Amino acid sequence: MNKRIGIINIDRAKFYLLYLFMFLIFLIPPACEKLMSSSIYRFIKITSYFFILIYIIFNFKKINHSLLLMLGFNFILVLSTFLNNGEITESIKHAVTILIICLILVDVIDNNIKRISFIYVTRDLTLFFFIINLLMIILYPTGIPSITYDPQFPNYLYGNVNSTIKHILPGMCCSSLLDFRKNKKVSLYTLIFIFGIFYQALFIYFTATAVLNCLFILFWIHIFCFSNKYNIRKVYLISITLIFLIEIMLVSRLKVVSLISNIFGKDFTFSGRIYLWNNVINLITKKLFVGYGVIDESLEVYLIGNFYGSHNYFLDVLFQRGIIGLIFLITIMIYPLLVNFEFEKQKYINLLFGYSISCFILFLTEPIYNKEYLILPIIFSLIYSIEKSKNINLKSRIE
Repeated sequence: MNKRIGIINIDRAKFYLLYLFMFLIFLIPPACEKLMSSSIYRFIKITSYFFILIYIIFNFKKINHSLLLMLGFNFILVLSTFLNNGEITESIKHAVTILIICLILVDVIDNNIKRISFIYVTRDLTLFFFIINLLMIILYPTGIPSITYDPQFPNYLYGNVNSTIKHILPGMCCSSLLDFRKNKKVSLYTLIFIFGIFYQALFIYFTATAVLNCLFILFWIHIFCFSNKYNIRKVYLISITLIFLIEIMLVSRLKVVSLISNIFGKDFTFSGRIYLWNNVINLITKKLFVGYGVIDESLEVYLIGNFYGSHNYFLDVLFQRGIIGLIFLITIMIYPLLVNFEFEKQKYINLLFGYSISCFILFLTEPIYNKEYLILPIIFSLIYSIEKSKNINLKSRIE
């Protein structure tokens, strides 16, 4: 029986505070490191990592298929970096961060009280910082002065406006999960995220990918999450097939790409992205199997032409981890199709399908590597939830 003080559930409150301290370092906007006192930021960092370490020690779970896929995907990154004598320490830190978050998610998803507390923390922290960011946009239309170096490219708490959607997507996903728990399609909290993205697109800079993501999520919720008419497995198959086809068209520079770019108000080069894609395609043919690994930023700019890679995650994975890394990524994407499981009865899993597809949409034109710790856990939540539900079904049949 749950312990309570008035309307407060003690167990949920306890885990809420724990997860708040653990995940603050991941959900706090990156510009806060420059805007706040260095000692305060260092305290947040140390506190978060301390609680994460203690949590992992006392809540370690067995390795499952979903974790093995993530382990393989990140192991290739470290191996490629080692073979190329690249930034080995950085690659290990990056890989360990992703794997630790996935390990925590396994424990969270397995426990109802922990799961609810975690979802609330992620939604609340993300929404809190997002609202502050919106206020900064209203107060400083040309960017926060201390971190904006060119008024044409204003910077706010999440950096440039293109980065916002990647930072808030986990919070949006958790907000939608809470909506479903209360039998709502879209709550005020979720609408704040969506209309906030629309506001910055209309008044600051039109971020086509972010707007498309929000429209897609609204469409997915209203069409697929509250209806049993559709076979979600088939819808997912069609969706990722379209993603792969669009990716091929983009990197092949087919004429239809110009039409797509015109629809979103971009030039035929997708704001210069095509030049970056060409550079990466030429590079990956030289190290096709394991890629270049994590390299120094200055070398990355010299080779690719941009600090943040090619603005195409599939190409960036090929560049860093080679064809082996890309195979792992595609396997992660198609894993839900390989599991024999009745999806239609799982409303929450259907929602995770939609948010995972929205991540794949980001893969097409956005730099993801530095935001993997925010994006990959959404996809991992889907594949682990499916694996868990399948195991529960098998166990119930045996019994």
